[in-house]
Amino acid sequence: MIKAFAFLWLAIILPLLFLIVPTGFGPISYMSERMMYAFYAKVYDDTLLVIHDDLVNRPQAQWQAYIDDLSEQFGSQLKLVPLAQYAGDEKVLSRFNQGELAMAFSDPTALLKQIADSQWVLFYAMNLSENELIAIQSQGALYILKRSVLRLPETQWPAYLNSVSVDRPFEARLVKTDEVTFSDSEKRRLLNGQVVGHTQNDGSTLLYTRLNDDYFISIHDVQSQNTQQQLQLSVILLFLVTISGALLLWLYPLWRDLKRLAKTADDFGEGRLSQRGKVSRWSVIAQLGNAFNKMADNIEKLINGHRELTNAIAHDLRTPLYRLRFAFEMLSNRDIREDQEENYRKIIHKSIDDLDHLINQTLLLSRYSVNSQMVQISSCRLVPIFQHEVQLLQEELVDLTVSFSFPSSLQTQCFSVDQRAMVRVLNNLLNNAGRFAVRQIHLELKRQENDWVFTVEDDGPGIPASMWESIFDPFTQVDNQQRDTRQGHGLGLAIVRQILLSHRGSVSLDNAALGGARFTLRWPVALKATVQPVSAKEAAQESAV
Repeated sequence: MIKAFAFLWLAIILPLLFLIVPTGFGPISYMSERMMYAFYAKVYDDTLLVIHDDLVNRPQAQWQAYIDDLSEQFGSQLKLVPLAQYAGDEKVLSRFNQGELAMAFSDPTALLKQIADSQWVLFYAMNLSENELIAIQSQGALYILKRSVLRLPETQWPAYLNSVSVDRPFEARLVKTDEVTFSDSEKRRLLNGQVVGHTQNDGSTLLYTRLNDDYFISIHDVQSQNTQQQLQLSVILLFLVTISGALLLWLYPLWRDLKRLAKTADDFGEGRLSQRGKVSRWSVIAQLGNAFNKMADNIEKLINGHRELTNAIAHDLRTPLYRLRFAFEMLSNRDIREDQEENYRKIIHKSIDDLDHLINQTLLLSRYSVNSQMVQISSCRLVPIFQHEVQLLQEELVDLTVSFSFPSSLQTQCFSVDQRAMVRVLNNLLNNAGRFAVRQIHLELKRQENDWVFTVEDDGPGIPASMWESIFDPFTQVDNQQRDTRQGHGLGLAIVRQILLSHRGSVSLDNAALGGARFTLRWPVALKATVQPVSAKEAAQESAV
C-alpha cells in the first residue's frame, strides 16, 4: 500500500505543482503570459506610441525630464531604463528588433518599447510593485507617526522611534537627508508627503517619509516578507495534506478490498471452491469482485459437474464391464452348452455396443460443452430436413402418430443454424419422446418476434415438475435411483442443451397439452454465419458418433 500511495501521490502532486507553481516552464504560466501580452499590448499600444514619438521629436537630453513630468499623470511607474538591462532576454530583444512592444514579467509587470535606435527603453508598469503597494498601505500610519514625532523636541526623536519599534515587526529610525539617494521622481513624491519604498538586497523593504529638511523617517520592514513566505508555505502544506488525505481515503479501502480478493483467490486456488470475494457494492473494485465471484461460481459448477460426470461414467461403465467379465468367465468353462455359449457371446457384443455408445455420447457432450467452434452456423432450409427425419421416425415407430406443423412460408425459409447439430437435437428429442409416448408425438416450428420456437410434445406419462431443470444435467433420468442403461445413459438432453447454448438459445420443459412432456427450444433468428470449416478429425469423429 505504501508503494502505491507514494506512486499515486507523486503522480498527482508533481503535475499539479508543475501547473500551479510559476516556474516559467509550466503551461499555465505560458498561457497567462501570452494572454496578458495580447491584452495589454492591444490596450496601450497607442499610448506608448504617442510617448515614443514625443521623445523622438525631442533632444535625448530632455527625455528624462519629459518622462518625469509625464509620470505624475500615471498611476503606475512610467520611466526610462537602459537597454542593457534586458541584454540577456532574447524574447524582449527579438520583439524590439521587429519594432513591436515587449513585456517584462517581473515586479511589476510592464510593457516595454525601445526608443527608436537608442539605448533607452520606455518602461510602463501594468500594476503596482510590491514596494509601491506597501508604501501606499503605510501612507496613513507614517503620517500619524511623523505628526507624533514633530510634537516632541528634536532631542527626543530617536528615543521615541526606538520605543515605537519595541515588540513590532519593523524598525523605525532617523536618517539624514544626505545619507540616502533618490531619483527625481522619488524626491518629488517625498516633497509631496508621499512614502517611497526601496527593496534591500535581502528582500526586505525600506520605507522613507520626509520629516523636515534635515531628516527622513526610515521604516525597515523585517517580517512582512517572512510572514508572506510562511503564509505561502502554509497554504502549500495544507494543499498537500488535503490531497494526501483524499488519496488515503480512496486508496485504503481499495487496498483492503484487493487484499481480501487476493486472499480469496489464493484460497480458491488451493481447492476451497466455496470461497467468494466479499466486496462492498460501493467499492472501486466492486465490478472486479462480482466478476471474480461469477467466475468462481462457473468454475465450481464446472468442477462439480465434471466430478458428477466422472462418477456417473464410472457407474455406467461398471454394468457392461461386469457383464463382460461374467460372460468371459462362463465362456472359459468347457462344460457350457452351445445355446448358452451363443447367449454369452451376444452379451459380450451388447456390452461392447453399450460401452461404445457411452464413450461416443460422452465425447460428443464434451466437445459441444468446451468447443464453441464445434457448431458451424450456416444458412440452410431446415423444414425439409426436419420433415425427412420425422418420416424416418414414423417408419420406425409404426404404432405412433408423429405430426409436424409449421407455417407454409417456412417451407422455403432459410435458417441460420448448424444443420448437423440441429438434426442431432431433433433425433435426441424424438428418440426420447418415442420411448415414452403412448399414441402420438407432435412437433411445431414457428417464429415469435426475433426468435425461432420449436416444440416437441408427447402423450406419455410426463416428467415431474421437480425435475424440469435437472433433467438436462448429464446422466440424469426420470428415475435416477434405478437408472437402466438399456433405456439410455441420460446424455441426450444434456447434448440438446449444449447445442442450444452454442446457438445463443435455450431449452425448457413443461407439461404438454397432450398430457406428457413438452420440450420448447428457442434461438435467435439472426445468427452470424461462421466461416471456419469443421476439421477432418472432427468430421470423422462426428460421423463415427
